[in-house]
Amino acid sequence: MQRTEANVLALSDRIEAKHAAAAAEAARVAAEERRLKFEQMQLAAGEAVLEATRFRELRDGKRQDCERRQVSGLQQAQTDDANTAKLAAARQRVIGLRQQQHTTLQRQYDKQLASASQQATLESTALLSTKQTAAARRRQQEEAQHTQHATTAYKPFNGGHTTMQARLQALAAGQEL
Repeated sequence: MQRTEANVLALSDRIEAKHAAAAAEAARVAAEERRLKFEQMQLAAGEAVLEATRFRELRDGKRQDCERRQVSGLQQAQTDDANTAKLAAARQRVIGLRQQQHTTLQRQYDKQLASASQQATLESTALLSTKQTAAARRRQQEEAQHTQHATTAYKPFNGGHTTMQARLQALAAGQEL
Protein backbone atom coordinates (compact mmCIF):
# COMPACT_ATOMS: atom_id res chain seq x y z
CA MET A 1 0.00 0.00 0.00
CA GLN A 2 2.84 2.21 0.52
CA ARG A 3 3.61 1.72 -2.99
CA THR A 4 0.20 2.89 -4.10
CA GLU A 5 0.41 5.85 -1.80
CA ALA A 6 3.79 6.68 -3.24
CA ASN A 7 2.35 6.31 -6.69
CA VAL A 8 -0.61 8.47 -5.76
CA LEU A 9 1.71 11.09 -4.24
CA ALA A 10 3.95 11.02 -7.31
CA LEU A 11 0.92 11.30 -9.52
CA SER A 12 -0.41 14.16 -7.40
CA ASP A 13 2.96 15.92 -7.61
CA ARG A 14 2.99 15.49 -11.34
CA ILE A 15 -0.53 16.84 -11.65
CA GLU A 16 0.34 19.85 -9.45
CA ALA A 17 3.48 20.44 -11.52
CA LYS A 18 1.40 20.31 -14.65
CA HIS A 19 -1.13 22.74 -13.13
CA ALA A 20 1.68 25.07 -12.11
CA ALA A 21 3.23 24.84 -15.52
CA ALA A 22 -0.19 25.49 -17.12
CA ALA A 23 -0.76 28.48 -14.79
CA ALA A 24 2.71 29.84 -15.62
CA GLU A 25 2.03 29.32 -19.30
CA ALA A 26 -1.36 31.05 -18.98
CA ALA A 27 0.31 34.00 -17.22
CA ARG A 28 2.99 34.17 -19.88
CA VAL A 29 0.36 33.97 -22.64
CA ALA A 30 -1.73 36.71 -20.93
CA ALA A 31 1.34 38.95 -20.69
CA GLU A 32 2.15 38.22 -24.33
CA GLU A 33 -1.45 39.03 -25.32
CA ARG A 34 -1.30 42.35 -23.45
CA ARG A 35 1.99 43.18 -25.12
CA LEU A 36 0.58 42.23 -28.56
CA LYS A 37 -2.58 44.26 -27.95
CA PHE A 38 -0.45 47.27 -27.06
CA GLU A 39 1.67 46.82 -30.20
CA GLN A 40 -1.48 46.33 -32.29
CA MET A 41 -2.91 49.57 -30.91
CA GLN A 42 0.29 51.38 -31.80
CA LEU A 43 0.35 49.76 -35.23
CA ALA A 44 -3.34 50.52 -35.72
CA ALA A 45 -2.70 54.18 -34.97
CA GLY A 46 0.25 54.16 -37.36
CA GLU A 47 -1.77 52.19 -39.92
CA ALA A 48 -4.64 54.68 -39.68
CA VAL A 49 -2.23 57.50 -40.46
CA LEU A 50 -0.62 55.38 -43.18
CA GLU A 51 -4.05 54.42 -44.58
CA ALA A 52 -5.13 58.06 -44.62
CA THR A 53 -1.91 58.98 -46.44
CA ARG A 54 -2.39 56.12 -48.91
CA PHE A 55 -6.01 57.11 -49.49
CA ARG A 56 -5.04 60.74 -50.08
CA GLU A 57 -2.29 59.69 -52.51
CA LEU A 58 -4.62 57.26 -54.25
CA ARG A 59 -7.34 59.90 -54.54
CA ASP A 60 -4.84 62.41 -55.95
CA GLY A 61 -3.49 59.78 -58.36
CA LYS A 62 -7.01 58.88 -59.47
CA ARG A 63 -7.82 62.53 -60.03
CA GLN A 64 -4.66 63.02 -62.11
CA ASP A 65 -5.38 59.79 -64.00
CA CYS A 66 -8.93 60.96 -64.66
CA GLU A 67 -7.69 64.34 -65.90
CA ARG A 68 -5.13 62.60 -68.16
CA ARG A 69 -7.84 60.32 -69.55
CA GLN A 70 -10.09 63.31 -70.21
CA VAL A 71 -7.31 65.15 -72.02
CA SER A 72 -6.31 62.09 -74.05
CA GLY A 73 -9.99 61.34 -74.79
CA LEU A 74 -10.49 64.89 -76.04
CA GLN A 75 -7.35 64.67 -78.18
CA GLN A 76 -8.47 61.29 -79.54
CA ALA A 77 -11.92 62.69 -80.34
CA GLN A 78 -10.34 65.62 -82.19
CA THR A 79 -8.07 63.23 -84.11
CA ASP A 80 -11.06 61.01 -84.93
CA ASP A 81 -13.04 64.02 -86.15
CA ALA A 82 -10.14 65.11 -88.39
CA ASN A 83 -9.78 61.56 -89.75
CA THR A 84 -13.53 61.35 -90.35
CA ALA A 85 -13.44 64.64 -92.27
CA LYS A 86 -10.49 63.42 -94.36
CA LEU A 87 -12.28 60.14 -95.04
CA ALA A 88 -15.47 61.94 -96.07
CA ALA A 89 -13.49 64.19 -98.43
CA ALA A 90 -11.74 61.16 -99.93
CA ARG A 91 -15.10 59.44 -100.40
CA GLN A 92 -16.49 62.51 -102.14
CA ARG A 93 -13.45 62.59 -104.46
CA VAL A 94 -13.91 58.90 -105.26
CA ILE A 95 -17.64 59.43 -105.89
CA GLY A 96 -16.85 62.38 -108.18
CA LEU A 97 -14.26 60.33 -110.09
CA ARG A 98 -16.67 57.42 -110.43
CA GLN A 99 -19.39 59.72 -111.70
CA GLN A 100 -16.97 61.27 -114.16
CA GLN A 101 -15.84 57.82 -115.33
CA HIS A 102 -19.46 56.72 -115.63
CA THR A 103 -20.35 59.81 -117.67
CA THR A 104 -17.33 59.27 -119.95
CA LEU A 105 -18.16 55.60 -120.36
CA GLN A 106 -21.80 56.45 -121.07
CA ARG A 107 -20.75 58.96 -123.76
CA GLN A 108 -18.39 56.44 -125.36
CA TYR A 109 -21.11 53.81 -125.29
CA ASP A 110 -23.61 56.22 -126.85
CA LYS A 111 -21.07 57.08 -129.60
CA GLN A 112 -20.37 53.41 -130.26
CA LEU A 113 -24.08 52.63 -130.26
CA ALA A 114 -24.80 55.49 -132.69
CA SER A 115 -21.90 54.38 -134.91
CA ALA A 116 -23.09 50.78 -134.84
CA SER A 117 -26.65 51.89 -135.54
CA GLN A 118 -25.51 54.05 -138.46
CA GLN A 119 -23.35 51.20 -139.79
CA ALA A 120 -26.29 48.78 -139.47
CA THR A 121 -28.54 51.27 -141.28
CA LEU A 122 -25.98 51.67 -144.08
CA GLU A 123 -25.54 47.93 -144.39
CA SER A 124 -29.30 47.43 -144.35
CA THR A 125 -29.75 50.11 -147.04
CA ALA A 126 -26.97 48.58 -149.18
CA LEU A 127 -28.47 45.10 -148.77
CA LEU A 128 -31.94 46.40 -149.67
CA SER A 129 -30.52 48.23 -152.70
CA THR A 130 -28.70 45.07 -153.80
CA LYS A 131 -31.85 42.99 -153.37
CA GLN A 132 -33.95 45.57 -155.26
CA THR A 133 -31.39 45.68 -158.08
CA ALA A 134 -31.30 41.87 -158.25
CA ALA A 135 -35.09 41.70 -158.23
CA ALA A 136 -35.34 44.32 -160.99
CA ARG A 137 -32.72 42.45 -163.04
CA ARG A 138 -34.61 39.20 -162.52
CA ARG A 139 -37.87 40.84 -163.64
CA GLN A 140 -36.17 42.24 -166.75
CA GLN A 141 -34.74 38.80 -167.55
CA GLU A 142 -38.13 37.19 -167.02
CA GLU A 143 -39.79 39.81 -169.22
CA ALA A 144 -37.13 39.30 -171.89
CA GLN A 145 -37.59 35.55 -171.75
CA HIS A 146 -41.34 35.97 -171.86
CA THR A 147 -41.06 38.29 -174.87
CA GLN A 148 -38.66 35.90 -176.63
CA HIS A 149 -40.83 32.91 -175.82
CA ALA A 150 -43.90 34.74 -177.01
CA THR A 151 -42.26 35.36 -180.39
CA THR A 152 -40.72 31.92 -180.81
CA ALA A 153 -43.36 29.81 -179.18
CA TYR A 154 -45.60 27.37 -181.04
CA LYS A 155 -48.66 28.96 -182.48
CA PRO A 156 -51.53 26.69 -183.13
CA PHE A 157 -52.81 26.25 -186.69
CA ASN A 158 -55.26 28.96 -187.63
CA GLY A 159 -55.91 27.88 -191.15
CA GLY A 160 -58.65 25.77 -192.75
CA HIS A 161 -59.01 22.08 -193.02
CA THR A 162 -55.77 20.31 -193.46
CA THR A 163 -54.79 16.87 -192.64
CA MET A 164 -52.38 15.93 -190.01
CA GLN A 165 -49.94 14.69 -192.56
CA ALA A 166 -49.96 17.98 -194.41
CA ARG A 167 -49.24 19.83 -191.19
CA LEU A 168 -46.30 17.59 -190.30
CA GLN A 169 -44.81 18.02 -193.78
CA ALA A 170 -45.17 21.76 -193.52
CA LEU A 171 -43.46 21.76 -190.15
CA ALA A 172 -40.65 19.62 -191.49
CA ALA A 173 -40.13 22.06 -194.30
CA GLY A 174 -40.05 24.96 -191.83
CA GLN A 175 -43.32 26.43 -192.95
CA GLU A 176 -46.14 27.33 -190.86
CA LEU A 177 -49.65 26.58 -191.87
